[in-house]
Amino acid sequence: MSLRTPIGPSGNLLSNDSRQCRRLVLDNPIITQEQLEQIAHPESGLSAIGIAKTAIVPITFPRRKGPTGMHRAISNICEQVEDAIDDGAGMVILSDRLVDENNVAIPSLLAGGAVHQALVRSKRRMNVGLIVDTAEAREVHHHALLLGFGVDAICPYLAYDTIHMMCSGIKIDMKSLDPETAVYNYRKAVDKVRTMQLLLLLPLLLLMLVLLVLLLLLLMLVLTSLSIFQGLRKVMAKIGISTMQGYKGAQIFEAVGVSTDVTDDAFTGGEFGFSLLCSLLCSFLASLLFSLLTAPPVAARIGGISWNDIAADQLRRHELAFPSRDVNEPAVLQVRMLLLVVLLVVLQLLVLTSLLQNMGDYHWRDGGEAHVNDPSAIAAMQAAVRMPAGSAGANAAYEEYSTKAKAAVKNCTLRGLLEIKYPPRRKLKEENLIPLSEVEPASEIVKR
Repeated sequence: MSLRTPIGPSGNLLSNDSRQCRRLVLDNPIITQEQLEQIAHPESGLSAIGIAKTAIVPITFPRRKGPTGMHRAISNICEQVEDAIDDGAGMVILSDRLVDENNVAIPSLLAGGAVHQALVRSKRRMNVGLIVDTAEAREVHHHALLLGFGVDAICPYLAYDTIHMMCSGIKIDMKSLDPETAVYNYRKAVDKVRTMQLLLLLPLLLLMLVLLVLLLLLLMLVLTSLSIFQGLRKVMAKIGISTMQGYKGAQIFEAVGVSTDVTDDAFTGGEFGFSLLCSLLCSFLASLLFSLLTAPPVAARIGGISWNDIAADQLRRHELAFPSRDVNEPAVLQVRMLLLVVLLVVLQLLVLTSLLQNMGDYHWRDGGEAHVNDPSAIAAMQAAVRMPAGSAGANAAYEEYSTKAKAAVKNCTLRGLLEIKYPPRRKLKEENLIPLSEVEPASEIVKR
């Protein structure tokens, strides 16, 4: 299994000449900020393989445009990328670093998927390498989605900056881990794999020489490290794809809770059969044909949030980072607010806590994301099991737990939204009833 992938303009698929080799080959698609800097300035080395220009396109939209401005901004980004290719750019970097109080970040997956689809439709996707420079990508699934929807490489700069900050002494002892090693460990966690070998040795008491050989093999077995597939290789292994070229742009995902308006513009390609065959073949030729033609359509069978909903969520997050204030308020009040903000920042730095709000993505937080394991439901269950069985208090506590558990499942899962529609009850005739003596008792059924 390999994450090695070439990026950049590719030559004619039907010709066999030296230009096919003039591409940038990455050992893995997760690049460092130093590598991104080299790609952003082709004169530092990329010009040797024929890439003379790199275009940097910001993936932001004006805050004053409101929720409706994001969709139009994505269309403008696609046009900017096409114009950059016409101007001779061999690499395009989609970056959200230009976020400020007036510009809101566009989700990198929407921007990357929309640009990829626009280039496929205009038959220009093979003329450029597409790199995303984003603060959003943190987890393995984030990287897998970006690559699966057509991005060639990713630079998660905020994750790197966070690691450097942690290594500065706030969270990690600098003596035990330096920033370079920490960044390497992060990248390795995204894409590393180790081998797991299990050998069964049956000792044969024949000759002393054979026994020594078996002991040596057993020692080698003990020294062999056992671990599991991690990161992108683990995701690819579950699907059955062995190369990054076969996985990149395959779009083998299903959109849950996203409207078809979003998937049609940002993620949907052409016919499903041929492109799925290409992604499963995992060969270089199949991946090239896949990029030249179409990508599989993304299933969005239940619908969900629209462009305006996503933009409104981005604006809400942006408001947390850049709170809007009235510019016409009295100067004295502005000074007081400024002093208050400075005081709060100093206090936060003194206690080394974060200014960002924890929305409870991983652990339950009051007012954050809903979780199936709700603390109030767990507390009711614990109260029920501590009381005498069959008591009124135990029954009431368990009833409370059951009600809250069902409500949590309804709020967090798709199956919780389903309701069973029972047929109307009909009065059965006496001769159609089954005697209870012929029904197997529950005590016997439970044994099985």
